[in-house]
Parts: sequence; C-alpha cells; structure tokens
Amino acid sequence: MLDLLKGLIQKHVARNPKLLLRRSESVVEKMVSHWLSIMLYDECINQAGKPLFLLTKAVHYLVSSAPCDVIANKAFNSLNEMTLLGTELTYETMVIHAAIVEAGGGVTNPVEVKVVNVDSITQAKTKVIEAVYKDRPYSECPKPEDLDFELMNSSESTGIVLSDIDKMSVVDGKYTKLNTLKHYNVPTNAVVLLRPHDPENLDQQLPIRNLAWLKIKKKTSNQANGVSDVNENASKKADAMLDNLMKRPFQEISLVNFSKFQATIQEYVDGVFNAILKPKPVSMAVRYFFHFLDQEAEKHKITDPEILHIWKTNSLLLRYWVNVLKNPEFVFDTNKTPIVDSCLNVITQAFMDACTTNRKLGHDSPSNKLLYAKDAENYRVMVKE
Repeated sequence: MLDLLKGLIQKHVARNPKLLLRRSESVVEKMVSHWLSIMLYDECINQAGKPLFLLTKAVHYLVSSAPCDVIANKAFNSLNEMTLLGTELTYETMVIHAAIVEAGGGVTNPVEVKVVNVDSITQAKTKVIEAVYKDRPYSECPKPEDLDFELMNSSESTGIVLSDIDKMSVVDGKYTKLNTLKHYNVPTNAVVLLRPHDPENLDQQLPIRNLAWLKIKKKTSNQANGVSDVNENASKKADAMLDNLMKRPFQEISLVNFSKFQATIQEYVDGVFNAILKPKPVSMAVRYFFHFLDQEAEKHKITDPEILHIWKTNSLLLRYWVNVLKNPEFVFDTNKTPIVDSCLNVITQAFMDACTTNRKLGHDSPSNKLLYAKDAENYRVMVKE
C-alpha cells in the first residue's frame, strides 16, 4: 500500500499536492480507507465509542421528545433546516405504562414511557419498544408493524386495539388523518399492552409506505402527522402538496428550537470531538502513517506546513472519522432515523469545517454552517494541535 501511495504522492506533487487523498477514485485511496478502518477499530470502540453513542442517543431522544411528522420526515426538534417542522404546534408530553407480550407468551416488566399526545400509534409503539428493550440491540427488537397497540381497560382484562387507520379515523373530504393518541383520548398514566399482531383484527394497520397517497395538514396540533386516502385520482395533488411542504423556504421556520437543540447536545458534541482530536494515547497506526507523510513531504521538498496539514486531515479526519461520525450504525447496532441522520449531517459538517483552513462565511452561507460557526473556530485549533 505504501509503495502505491508513494506513486500517488509523486503524481499529485507534480500537479496539485493539496488534492492528495481528497477523494477515493484510485485503488490506493480505497486501500488507505480500509487500512485505517482496521487499524483504528480498537481506538474507535475504546475511546470515541462511548461519546459517539451518547451523542447519537441524545439526538434521537430530543427528536422523539417532540412532535415528528411521519410522512415528511420533519421534526419540531431538529438541527437541520431541511427536517425542521415549521408548524406552530400545541402538544403535551404524557406518560403511559406499557409492557410487551413476547412470542413465547411471556410479558415483559411494565415500564413508564414518555410519549407526545400527537404521536401516531406507530410512533407510540416505537417508543414503547425502545423503552422496554433499551438494553437490546436494534436488530433483535420487534418491529412496530409486528405488534398491536392495545389500550387496556382499568376494570377489565381486555382492551381496545388502536391503529393508525381504522373505522374511527377522521375523514376530511378525500383525506383521512392518521390517528393519534389525542384522537383516541388516551389519558396520561394509561396502561398499554403490545401484543403480536393478529391478522384477523378488524382494525387494519396499513404501513405508511403502502398508502396510496399522502398529505400533510398544518391547521391544528392533532393534524401534525400525515394523512392518507385510497383515491388514486388525487395522488398527484397530494404529492405536489407534500413536495411544497418539504421544499418550504427556511425563512418561514422559527430559529428558537434550532438554538435550543444545539445548546442541549453541545456537551455531547464536544465529547465526541475531544475523543477524536485528542486521543490518549495516539494510535500507533496514526503515528506511523503521519511519520510516513512527513518523510514523503521532506523527500519532495514540500516546506509549506498547510500542505502537510491537508494531507493528514484528508487521510485521517475526512476519510475515516467523518464516515464514522455520520454513520454511527457502522459501529453500533442502532436505529438511525432520517431526521437523526439529518442532524448528524450538520454535526459532521461542523467537523469538516474545522478541518478546512480557508473558510469564509457570510449572510448567504447555509444555516447549517452558520449554526456552528463559532464552535468551528475552537475545533480548528484542536485539529492543528
């Protein structure tokens, strides 16, 4: 690998040395990526693993603690302007007591689960599963579509099965709203049981992805989630309305939740960046590879410290750590939702900005970059060190 890399260095020195290891077009660049992934596995797990896991869970918790639009993949709490729900909502956080009937017939210990009254039934099921099986890998947990959400009667041993769409769904013209906990008047401290799905249940639970067409309503709080209909003739109209919502300009969106979200997770972001940029001790593989780059720079009479800095950031930080930071599911068996992914993209962008020597921001710069503009300066100092 090093012999091939020497040839690549010689090639870039003759053209533009700053582009070395910027991309993954050649075989040797891909070999460097795989080599770093193997050699830094222990460091990733033992040093950066815990901070990265805590950051991912913190982002997921903040996103799910407020209303989320299950159709447009937008949330009341988000770091990314593309997934920030700009609708003013009135909602309440409530607690339910839930347990799950497992395949063998056993019942898990009941737990308290925090939900939002405008959560759809599928969203509520997801939160129950996450709370009950919080110590279990995601791949070993049951999926929401495999369980029925049963609201238990306090005076009887049976309950009522609730679902996203049933005969009680509110129909507004050609549109049918997804049922929420508020729609069913589920009270706080309600007792809920998740049972294996019964195909004979009259309350059909249609997967969101299989609905004929969808629409978003924004008028009231209980319309925070998407709605559906089986009339295929209106599919184009619904798709156009959905596209309009998803492409809405950021100027219409409040920055209050934006800033609160950043402030809440800042401790976890700093923890991850410190673990990556200030490892103790520095990996032997990193020291070996950086020494090799120093030798090659001296061999080709490269005296500009910025070029050597770019080589090292391109190889280690931008090639390896950016990929891990953006995709924690590569390291952990966890569920990364589209909204959580969009938030991690913003954090990853801040990390990439810290690795950039020349960075100019103005009023026209993307809000994602402006959000971490001040912090990026501190991170840039850590990168240079």
